[in-house]
Amino acid sequence: MEITLENKKEILVFLNKGLCPICGKGPYKNPLLHIWKQHDISSREIRDILLITTRDTFCSPGLREIMSNKAKESDSHLIANSATRGKNFKKEHNLVQESRIKNDTEYKGKYMVYLREGAKKAAESNKKPVYKILPDGEKIRYSSITEAAQANSVDKDSIINCLKGRTRTCIGCKWIYESVQ
Repeated sequence: MEITLENKKEILVFLNKGLCPICGKGPYKNPLLHIWKQHDISSREIRDILLITTRDTFCSPGLREIMSNKAKESDSHLIANSATRGKNFKKEHNLVQESRIKNDTEYKGKYMVYLREGAKKAAESNKKPVYKILPDGEKIRYSSITEAAQANSVDKDSIINCLKGRTRTCIGCKWIYESVQ
């Protein structure tokens, strides 16, 4: 039988029984896989010809249940496609890794202390002292941009824009790094 839209009802009867609509062999757990391997017609082509969505399954109920359970058990967050990989994927992956470490009593204390110390060292090494130059020329020193932003109730990006020369002033004052002074 040829796979055409006119034969759709007959083909669907064959597929639902697990039989191949082309050669009549079967029953197969997944008849579309047989059609692809034996007759070189992909399931996508069949679905396009018959106007069937991917929600319509033609595999046996037992196989459907096995595949569904495997999908639920797997680390689905790690099987993300390349479009979703990026910051969100890394955050999720890190959270999963961290939760695995937290549950492992042998590494729990040592590794978490190491992480906290590393984060503190990184934060300290990234701090750059800045000066706020008031209109009368007086300079006020801050140990970091974050501290300056909090003390002046302003967004730290505004101060950074001034430091990089994108804007001349922030809250009516000029800003410079301590090393530029």
